[in-house]
Parts: sequence; C-alpha cells; structure tokens
Amino acid sequence: MTKNIENIYQTLGQNLYDCLPEIWDKASILFCVYDIDVRNTIGVSFENGNTSNNTRMSIPASSECISCFKQLYVTMQKDDSDIPWNKAYFELLPDGEFDLQFKLDDDFAWLNQTDRNSPEYSSLDGKTILQIKTWDGLAPNTPRPWLKS
Repeated sequence: MTKNIENIYQTLGQNLYDCLPEIWDKASILFCVYDIDVRNTIGVSFENGNTSNNTRMSIPASSECISCFKQLYVTMQKDDSDIPWNKAYFELLPDGEFDLQFKLDDDFAWLNQTDRNSPEYSSLDGKTILQIKTWDGLAPNTPRPWLKS
C-alpha cells in the first residue's frame, strides 16, 4: 500500500490518537530500525500534566504505523544499501500539530551490529543498553569504549 507523505503523517497521527486516554498533553511514537525488512520496534508514550507514561502501549493498528515508517525509510534511501536513519520520532499535540524527526544514531547502529554473546556487548550494563535504545541515546560525554578500536 503506497501512500503519499501527507497520508503517512495523517495515518501516524490518527493511529496514535486512537490509542490515547481522554486527557493528554503530548504523545509520541519512537520507531527503531534493527533491520528494516525483518525487525524493528515501535514504542508509544504520552504525557498528562506532570505525569509521563513511558511504558510501551499497544497501538491497535501498529502494523499500519510500521508500514508507514518503512515507506518513509525506503523513500529516503539513496540506494538499496543506504541507511538514511535508524530512529524516527513522531510527536503529536492535542491541537493536531505534529513533529517528525529522523536520526542515524551511531551507538544504536553499533549495538545492533554487535553479537549479543560478544565480550563487547557483555561489558555493557543494562542501563547503557536501554539508554542507547531511547530517542536521545547516550549523552555526548558518555564513555564509548567500542569506539576505541
């Protein structure tokens, strides 16, 4: 199913809106690409006043959202081997305004290419792995021993 960019934004926004509670201030989808054709994750969070729900919520039409992100990914590729981004962040406000950002996170790319049984991967603590998987990723001053090679 090919959609134009405007339809993709509308689909993402509507599917996100449909899974939200009655009262919310900001909602977002974080889409992480491990392998665009095989494995990716989609996480949803929302804020209401001072409380934030960052637990993974179910999007009833998550497969439709995944298809939209995949279409954006393929559209942005220069060629079949190009990796234009590995994280996408869609943010929605109650007035219908939205923002969609993309980034190629080198730490996330390294994590996904590293064998889970390797000494390099085993040396990471769970908190670091979880931080790499967030939109913000690691802080710039965080030590990155994997870059010393």
